[in-house]
Amino acid sequence: MPSGHRKDSRSAGAQSPSTTTGLGSLRPFHGGAANASIFPIEDFETELTLVRNEATRLLDRSGVPLAPREDVLEILVTTFRELRKGESADGTPMERLGTVMSTAECVAVAHEVGVRGYYTRGDAGTPADVVECLSGTAAKGDTEDLRRIRRYLEQRVARKSGTHWEAFYEARHRLPG
Repeated sequence: MPSGHRKDSRSAGAQSPSTTTGLGSLRPFHGGAANASIFPIEDFETELTLVRNEATRLLDRSGVPLAPREDVLEILVTTFRELRKGESADGTPMERLGTVMSTAECVAVAHEVGVRGYYTRGDAGTPADVVECLSGTAAKGDTEDLRRIRRYLEQRVARKSGTHWEAFYEARHRLPG
């Protein structure tokens, strides 16, 4: 099959994907390179806005009528950016996670935090939910990454000011391991 084309299963006598999945027929696509690199978003506000908008859209589709809390999104986006870069916002070097800390993963965690908060307590999610969701979604059970997140919470988050950062720090015990 030529590169850049998807197989149309109808030629083999199978049912059309539109009748089995509702996705319409598969047709040739003309996209970018298969191994294209997507670079992290440099601007904090741009990434925060993107995470807010996408998480809100996903939460709405999940039946959650509450938008993510701004303080929770600040914690989440800052944490992802610092762990991704291996440097705190003030320029202090730190360990990077082995796990991918992409903006897409950040959106997934923001969605998870919102769903968790709404369906367990009826709220939009808390800093404590971020800790618990980070352990499953971001670290994916990798024991070394869990240790890195724990060090981040104990060493970096402990120094941040604001009640939302204090709540995030106080919830560090919820990290498994």
